[in-house]
Amino acid sequence: MIIREIIEEEKNEYNQTIAHIIQSYEWGRFRERTGVDLFRLGSFDEKGTLSQGFQFTLHPVPQTSFTIGYFPKSPLPTFAMLQSMEKIAKEHDTIFIKIEPFIQKDSKEAVALDQLTREDPRFVKSRKDIFAPHTFFLDLTKNEDELLSQMHQKTRYNIGLAERKGVQIYFSDKGRDFADFLSLQGETAKRNGFYVHPDEYYRTLWEVLHPKGIAHLLMARYEDKTLGAWILFTFKNTLYYPYGASSSLYRELMVSNLLMWEAIRFGKKKNCTVFDMWGSLGQDADPRDPWYGFHRFKQGYGGEIITFVGAYDFILQPRLYRLSLLADKLRWAKLHLSAQIRRLFP
Repeated sequence: MIIREIIEEEKNEYNQTIAHIIQSYEWGRFRERTGVDLFRLGSFDEKGTLSQGFQFTLHPVPQTSFTIGYFPKSPLPTFAMLQSMEKIAKEHDTIFIKIEPFIQKDSKEAVALDQLTREDPRFVKSRKDIFAPHTFFLDLTKNEDELLSQMHQKTRYNIGLAERKGVQIYFSDKGRDFADFLSLQGETAKRNGFYVHPDEYYRTLWEVLHPKGIAHLLMARYEDKTLGAWILFTFKNTLYYPYGASSSLYRELMVSNLLMWEAIRFGKKKNCTVFDMWGSLGQDADPRDPWYGFHRFKQGYGGEIITFVGAYDFILQPRLYRLSLLADKLRWAKLHLSAQIRRLFP
């Protein structure tokens, strides 16, 4: 087996081997446009056939010469993959690479991961996940009546309420609607006290992924006011709901419920078979958790909770790794405090 860099002419072949949009060639292009160092590799057999593609990024540690790697929604890591990443990482003074496999807990691949941690002491379970370790998967092969019947009664009622009140849902590629999304995104972050990317991140994402037919902007309006704006992804057979924003106005109209239903209908029209809602709490969700409201909202649509194995760290510089864990803890404490201040003093 040979592992080498993927060239642009191999992008279609590459995409056929990956299972999640975050590993797609197009997502890599987006990340490169944001200034991130990205490395896209492939495992080829003796006949030159690509068996598995993968990509990871390296991020500078501020005010140092060091970097930290990130390998999200990865396939099952192999020794050959780790060796190829280590070679690149050493050239960039990388402390560790965080790996978040797109592998469900209790699967055969999860067993193989446990074996890898026993065989390589540098490959350890991480103390922190970046992606939520749980999500809801909704089966889009069911017809609309079946999908409606499996929803929570209150969810169905809220969809009907928004329709009866005249909430308008539509897809858009207009700049003014995207500006509304950015504005509502900031408003939603302040209201709920969570961190969002800078506006330029979303603009670049839209510029790269929308022309490829991957990113879609779903809008909700009522009486000439934008009340909700979502970015959806479609890739291969999956619909994704990564980013959603809503106004504080007319909360009683249950706009988000109708947005979700129209997203589901859109996914079916695009021949998607699975709706990945991008994140949730686990089976025994705590009502006191700050994310419980988002979890309960998604739960109302009757999907199945999927639990992944979570993150692993591939440690290349042990002493610096321990220091980086402390620095990251302090950084996120600062971000959380800033978000709380913005919510209290907008």
